[in-house]
Amino acid sequence: KAECDSCNGEYYPDPVKGKCAKCPSGARCSGGTLPIPKVNHWVDRKSLKRSSAIHECTRTTCVGGVGVEGVVDWPECWSTESANFTSARCEGDTLLCVEGAFGPLCGAVEAGVYVWSESTRSVERCPPDQRERAWALSMYITSFVVVGV
Repeated sequence: KAECDSCNGEYYPDPVKGKCAKCPSGARCSGGTLPIPKVNHWVDRKSLKRSSAIHECTRTTCVGGVGVEGVVDWPECWSTESANFTSARCEGDTLLCVEGAFGPLCGAVEAGVYVWSESTRSVERCPPDQRERAWALSMYITSFVVVGV
């Protein structure tokens, strides 16, 4: 039926259209939450309007909101009632990306601290000496800009 009193099964309450919508591919829906991305999938959490646009990640940096055993991580972050997009725990990068990754599709890493390794296909921490060099370089550039102004 076109209108739903309550959503169930593979549907979710679409906050934009105000009715039930079919769960997008790459997500899990339980009827009472926003679509929850599965592992290796990502969603832009900046707006409820984008809550159903689930994207497949090209790297292994997206953890999704559904854990390996199918248990929803941090269910309060997916509630349509609270739509908690502002809490630090529910912030998109923290919720959906592996440590060190951030941004759309968790495709960026913090320069000088983390690096994407093609050989292991994962995000790795830079060795301490590289982190110190990156910090020193950033301080040098900052001082150059400040003195130059």
